Amino acid sequence: MANGKELVGPGAALIMALFAGQPVAMALENPEATKLSAELELLNEVHVLEGGEANLRSWIRNSGSARSSKHHWYVVRSEDASVTGDDQIIYRGNVPELDPQGGVGFNWHQPLIVTPGSQWLFLCTWPDATESVVADAAFYRSCSRGVEIRGSRMDLVVSHVETRPARIVSGVTVIFRAKVLNQGKGASAPGKLFYYLSRNPDITSGDSLLGTDAVPGLEPGESWSHPVSTPVTGRVGDYWVGACVREVVGEIPVDNNCSAGYQLAIVEDRFPDLVIDRVAVRPESWNEGVEVDFYAQVANAGAARSTATRLVFYLSEHSEPDPSDLPFAEVEVEAIQPGRRSEVDLFQDAGAVPGLYWLIACVLPVDDEIDSYNNCGTGPQVEILPFNFSD
Repeated sequence: MANGKELVGPGAALIMALFAGQPVAMALENPEATKLSAELELLNEVHVLEGGEANLRSWIRNSGSARSSKHHWYVVRSEDASVTGDDQIIYRGNVPELDPQGGVGFNWHQPLIVTPGSQWLFLCTWPDATESVVADAAFYRSCSRGVEIRGSRMDLVVSHVETRPARIVSGVTVIFRAKVLNQGKGASAPGKLFYYLSRNPDITSGDSLLGTDAVPGLEPGESWSHPVSTPVTGRVGDYWVGACVREVVGEIPVDNNCSAGYQLAIVEDRFPDLVIDRVAVRPESWNEGVEVDFYAQVANAGAARSTATRLVFYLSEHSEPDPSDLPFAEVEVEAIQPGRRSEVDLFQDAGAVPGLYWLIACVLPVDDEIDSYNNCGTGPQVEILPFNFSD
């Protein structure tokens, strides 16, 4: 009894002993005696495709002065840079007893269910087993700083860039064709392709811009390619051409959006360069077996006189030259001075069956010509009608 009241509760024996003047041995708990801290580090790229693996390194330390008891570790996923009771525990494990200033570390690879946008991972420690985040300030304080992972379903890469020709004189128009591939798991939004000229094989947006092209939306595994023509100027020497796909709404992995560099040489302007300026036929529709007037104009766009060569006419089912095309006429072309032209005009039966065709003319390469990529030209689409027995 104390002041007429009975003492009850866990401290009653201690108080009674003090009132009786008895010596008491007390062990006061030091809240800093054991202090676990957690660290989490992302070893791979920040960007992870859906279903990809996060390569993480974890470390738990006891920075206190007493040996810690067994704890549990938890990896918590959050939609922002903080842990709350609404967040999700995705992985868990056991933390052994740790000596003062001791620690335990481990690397792990785990598949993540990644959704588009940013998510944060935290490593937390807690003495009790739990299936969900404990809505307690002490639990939140036990967590590491968040590691951000940016998830995306789409992933566009430029897998190849074709350059024609690969050797040019400054100012010549070059045809580029890049191949864009969606290697992700979701359809991509439309974007834009940027072509660059660099003095080294590493292509970046800081290189000289050559031109752009619109890229359509692509399904997973789908690729797209389209030619772009643009003049290239520069001093004599070696260059590299590459392309980067950008401005794709919702795509997060952008560090792999540029191609490798493909070499392009600018050489001294001392070569002939034959091109087809014009291809025509009169009329553009005729009956099978009738002779018509085929016409082509060959120009020397280079800086040196060409040697004599030959011009070949084709009727093709394609709008560009195709290996399957068969010639129907071949004529001589005289030597041409730089900046001058030569005309070819002939009447002939093309010898083709009725149908729709493209008229194509190609001049054969001459000595010292840098490249023959521009030696062909496409004229109008023509129609050959069935033989007219009334003629």
